Amino acid sequence: MEVRLTIFLALVSVVLIWNTVLLWALFKGLSRSAEKATRLEGPSEKLLRVLRSTVLHAESVSAKATDYSSKAREKAVDLGGDFDRAQNWFRFGLAKMDFEMNRVSEGVRDATVRAKEAAEEPLSRAGAVVHGVKAVLELIQLPMGDDSPAHSKVSPPR
Repeated sequence: MEVRLTIFLALVSVVLIWNTVLLWALFKGLSRSAEKATRLEGPSEKLLRVLRSTVLHAESVSAKATDYSSKAREKAVDLGGDFDRAQNWFRFGLAKMDFEMNRVSEGVRDATVRAKEAAEEPLSRAGAVVHGVKAVLELIQLPMGDDSPAHSKVSPPR
């Protein structure tokens, strides 16, 4: 029984020593991790501060952009009436110019028609007279037997 007790105490001692070594290794690992975490804590806090300030800046810029866009929208709505009035004024001006151009072109066309009608009959008569005179001249210029220009009474024009 003593041997059993000795073996039991030896095994309990081995288990206790083994647990102590495991706890010591765990403590050592955790202390190294804590040291690394404290070393990284400074830069990570700086990074977090930079990220926070960047997010706050982005929020303020976004708020300003939203404000500017809403103001621009309001201005566009306000100017919409002015644009409509300017467009209507321009359309009215174009219609007025179109009316005036039609009136002037009709006047020119009517004057041209009247001038044509006034000159057509006298020019037609003058043409008939010229044609008659030409026919008379051709009758007067009867050949005398020889068709050569040297023997004709009327000399050819030069």
